[in-house]
Amino acid sequence: MSNVGSFVNQYQANAQALANSLGNGVTTAEVLGVAGNESTYGTSPFAAFGNFFGLHGNGPAGTYYTTQNHTPVMKFPVQNGFMASGQVFVSRATPYMTPGIGANPFAFFNALNKSGLYANGNFGYANFMVGTNPRGPYTLVSACMAGHS
Repeated sequence: MSNVGSFVNQYQANAQALANSLGNGVTTAEVLGVAGNESTYGTSPFAAFGNFFGLHGNGPAGTYYTTQNHTPVMKFPVQNGFMASGQVFVSRATPYMTPGIGANPFAFFNALNKSGLYANGNFGYANFMVGTNPRGPYTLVSACMAGHS
């Protein structure tokens, strides 16, 4: 869990700013849950390209094509990749946010899934994100933020 704790410590302030941009009660833990899952808590190849939110398409710093199915993945300047990719995440997710959605993490992750932005076709995405056994990305991040492992 130390890599999750380090990830939370490093990006918590940025995630709070992104959560504030999403409004609707979206929490820092929800934003960190998405980013942690998509970037394997900052250790994935996508994070090395400054893409912490698993964003597909052509990025401001170029495009990486996955080896398995040649899917275009956005690259961002590494020095501010979390915020830069987070701002694209916010712009894409905002239309699916409804008043108070952040008060219900399951509803938040379900909205992202139903929008087609995340885990398209995986109807268990929201359950996975908020799961307790095993602990899902949101649950892990929340525990780190509360100081528990």
